Amino acid sequence: SWDKRMFELYEIPPHIKPNWQVWYECVLPEDRQHAEKVIRDSLQSRSPFKLEFRITVKDGIRHIRALANRVLNKEGEVERLLGINMDMTEVKQLNEALFQEKERLHITLDSIGEAVVCIDMAMKITFMNPVAEKMSGWTQEEALGVPLLTVLHITFGDNGPLMENIYSADTSRSAIEQDVVLHCRSGGSYDVHYSITPLSTLDGSNIGSVLVIQDVTESRKMLRQLSYSASHDALTHLANRASFEKQLRILLQTVNSTHQRHALVFIDLDRFKAVNDSAGHAAGDALLRELASLMLSMLRSSDVLARLGGDEFGLLLPDCNVESARFIATRIISAVNDYHFIWEGRVHRVGASAGITLIDDNNHQAAEVMSQADIACYASKNGGRGRVTVYEPQQAA
Repeated sequence: SWDKRMFELYEIPPHIKPNWQVWYECVLPEDRQHAEKVIRDSLQSRSPFKLEFRITVKDGIRHIRALANRVLNKEGEVERLLGINMDMTEVKQLNEALFQEKERLHITLDSIGEAVVCIDMAMKITFMNPVAEKMSGWTQEEALGVPLLTVLHITFGDNGPLMENIYSADTSRSAIEQDVVLHCRSGGSYDVHYSITPLSTLDGSNIGSVLVIQDVTESRKMLRQLSYSASHDALTHLANRASFEKQLRILLQTVNSTHQRHALVFIDLDRFKAVNDSAGHAAGDALLRELASLMLSMLRSSDVLARLGGDEFGLLLPDCNVESARFIATRIISAVNDYHFIWEGRVHRVGASAGITLIDDNNHQAAEVMSQADIACYASKNGGRGRVTVYEPQQAA
């Protein structure tokens, strides 16, 4: 016999007497053979059965789960089956939707350009997409269950310290971002930008995190090139005027606190225009490059040499008194005066003049010291060229 809910579940009128045939005809044809086998096997083995099948109803298909056991008579023979039928349609639909959503998610994660890595609360890997496999040099199969930072070899900069904690800030933040370098196990490295987002349950409990790692190697390379171009002279690769003035301002800001003396030198080439006019601009450019290398070779690593424009150069000598500055400048001027520039089989001679001003507690205004060095350099040129002049206040008169 069936109860009221059973009739409703199978959409059978209550006046119909239920039996095997009635039930069997409700079962979807594709499921009948399997359902019959499970029931017959259960009867023979004298054990309960659990069975899932589909039935046909007015609105389509209904998924049923049946749980039943045998009821025996006094003779020990099967009298009937006693059990329940449950409507699993909604559960099946939800499971199917969940499966499809999971498949879509995997397809998305497999196809996006970023590396995606999931970790549990123990910081062990639970998922890696193909991009993460490529960038790390680990397959997902190898990485599952392995500590994150064993798989992701991350440093701060190309040769910086190894990252020991992926969370570089308070882990309660919703997202943490860092710019670092990821080293591939099979060789090579990537400049990367990564973010971490916690994974939480509906009640807010943290169950792990998702890392999204973006390869920014090309963009960072471009930024470095742009930064270099903005601060260096394209012809000589020395610092340009803007960079020189910036470093001068930084030096000036420390004068009062350190009480150190520094020197600023202006260097102006002599007879450069004659080379440019007679041999051409290509020769002039080559000469500037050679003289820039010559002057650089005579300086300390802390000194700053810049091309200020045309045939003018600026030189910052940190922690340098006037005697040392005069010695360095004189060596440079002598080397330039003695330099033989050969272009298309012809030897060209140029020279240089220099002006020096001292930077100290009493003289540390950028515009003022630049003007003083320029005045001293002009005095050298007026005094016969090829010489070094230290700025004196009366020169400004």
